[in-house]
Amino acid sequence: MKSQSLINDAALQLIKSFEGIVDGDPRTVNLDPYLDPVGIWTIGWGRALVNPVTGQFVRDRNVARSMYPRGITRLQAETLLREDVAKHTRELDGLLNVELNENQYGALASLIFNIGGRNLQKSTLIKLVNAEQFEKAADQFLKWTKAGGRTLPGLVRRRAAERKLFLTPLLVAMQPAESVADQAESPVLVDGETSEPDVDLLGAAVNSANIKRAGKHLGPRIAKHSSAALSFAMGLYEAHKIAMVLVVLVLLAGLAWITYHNRKHLTPLLLKISK
Repeated sequence: MKSQSLINDAALQLIKSFEGIVDGDPRTVNLDPYLDPVGIWTIGWGRALVNPVTGQFVRDRNVARSMYPRGITRLQAETLLREDVAKHTRELDGLLNVELNENQYGALASLIFNIGGRNLQKSTLIKLVNAEQFEKAADQFLKWTKAGGRTLPGLVRRRAAERKLFLTPLLVAMQPAESVADQAESPVLVDGETSEPDVDLLGAAVNSANIKRAGKHLGPRIAKHSSAALSFAMGLYEAHKIAMVLVVLVLLAGLAWITYHNRKHLTPLLLKISK
């Protein structure tokens, strides 16, 4: 499958709305690290902190604060998010053997952001996607709603939003996902059970073959609108012809009236001259 680049805005807004951006210390100006639901220190939109020495997720507050002693700005958080998206673009590309439209890919991007690449790799969902059984694959989103053995409302809403995006035709605009304040309900999962998250937590991209897909969708619409434009033009032409006929009729009527008027006055004069 061809390489991909960026996720579309609908997918990015979905990720942002459900992940939320949490400030670990509201007393400071910038955004500080916070503890996520599975005990990993995180910053910005879901950037899990990894100890540069051990390569393990950071579970100690002091280590997290030492990595970002002054916190980060919202702009820096956006940069981190996009870096993670670009990183996982390559990972998600490696899992797919079929071409998807950007809404389908965006939905998978949000899912891999939440559950990790290894979990998605062994899922039934990705197998169905690669088999192009998209309706069945869409229903698989709804199975990833549990953490710690219990179903979380936030995950239920997120999976429903991802499924909706996955099934949305390419040219239909998606409204941003419902904003969710309970970011604590977005842990990493393995088919319904809590799992140690991957080092890579975030992934998304737009299928680079979407231009071809867009062409397939655009073709009928272009033809439809072209036909409508032609019909409109023909209508104007017909209306123009009718208008021209009316003008000619008016002119003929005017000439007839002038002729009649002149004959009415000229006839007596000609009679007098003839006498």
